Amino acid sequence: MRYTPNRGGQAIGPAAQQLNPGGRPPLDLLPADLAKLITERDTIAERVNAADSARARLADEQCDRDAERADAEAATDAARAGKAIPPPKAVPKLAADREKAARELEAHKAALITVTSECENAKSKAWFASEDPRPDLLAALLPKAEALAAELEAAVTQFAARDWLGGYGYFTAAKVWAVAIDTDLQRHGIDIDRTNPVDARALIVGAVTQALTNEED
Repeated sequence: MRYTPNRGGQAIGPAAQQLNPGGRPPLDLLPADLAKLITERDTIAERVNAADSARARLADEQCDRDAERADAEAATDAARAGKAIPPPKAVPKLAADREKAARELEAHKAALITVTSECENAKSKAWFASEDPRPDLLAALLPKAEALAAELEAAVTQFAARDWLGGYGYFTAAKVWAVAIDTDLQRHGIDIDRTNPVDARALIVGAVTQALTNEED
């Protein structure tokens, strides 16, 4: 069977993570309506990150010190000029900017939640509407695997002729040691003295078949 994490079970963790870049197929392999929603979600996710960064910048205590200093300098300048002391502007503006940034962040987060839900619904609908492509894929790949196996067998036969010239006998079977291909077996103490060689044709055709077979099949 084909290797998949969790042995073919559904992905562990929040389903929304599968919508993120790196955790999903290329968009051109998905239904157009789902791809459009995912693209919208990507844009909104970027806005969430930008809004969160803006909120974090305004939350820095240095902003408070800068605003207080600006208001104090304005008051000092007015006093020196003999003018009325102006009301503070920088501190109230900072508070207003922080409130605005918080509102914008929450709005973008809410939008992300909404579009994520729509993506998950569209993903589920696409799953139930889809057909298993593996029969067609196998029908296209198996003849190629058989042809490759035949070419390999012919190559081994040609190489076997040279072996014969050197006195090594004439053995034309295209067989390989499994441990030579899957070196992880060696880590478990399995070597060529404890295994049997496998037919190369069976290995090639079997790999194609198994790569398109899930555990539950």
